[in-house]
Amino acid sequence: IDGRKLIERAWVELRVADVSTVSSQIAAAVNAHGGYIADSHRQLSRQTASWIVRIPNDKLATFLVECRSWGTVLSERSSVEDVTDQFIDTTARLKTKRLEEERLQTLLTEQTGVLSDILDVEKELYRVREEIEQTEGRLRYLENQTSFATVDIRATELIQVGWAQQGPLTSQIAAVFRDSCVVLLTCGRGVLLVLVALAPWLVVAAVPVG
Repeated sequence: IDGRKLIERAWVELRVADVSTVSSQIAAAVNAHGGYIADSHRQLSRQTASWIVRIPNDKLATFLVECRSWGTVLSERSSVEDVTDQFIDTTARLKTKRLEEERLQTLLTEQTGVLSDILDVEKELYRVREEIEQTEGRLRYLENQTSFATVDIRATELIQVGWAQQGPLTSQIAAVFRDSCVVLLTCGRGVLLVLVALAPWLVVAAVPVG
């Protein structure tokens, strides 16, 4: 939304053929879109990996389309937080604090009173400058969060089937069933695309010649 300050975040869970390949694909896509990988973790024993990626907001939709092409999407969700009011309030507060700093600096320069009065002004000036630093830090945080969307990606290799896992039998059965469904979905999608491609030819073949 034009003019609004939005913090966007997305979560994507994938079942992939090879985690290493996906890692390379993520690195290439992030670099192409001008983003960066904030964090990554790989668990070799379970062939799973996760990444926290920062992508410019205007490239988020395109990046998510690429994510979906790297494997079978098991789950996906997103959220948007509008922090426009926070940004406006923080900016206004920073302006007020800087004016207060100038006033105290002038007062300190012109101060000709007793030492205790000078020390009081210096103490107040120190407090205001500390608040300015905190407010500037908050603004930098909001600017970063609203300029780059955060994408949490988790990938698990398809070869990690239930009977290869350790744990209760019920968990292994559930894992096998889940993986089988993923395979069926993937194969079914391929068969459906082939049938769609052949449909026009089947129609032509059914038309009598002569």
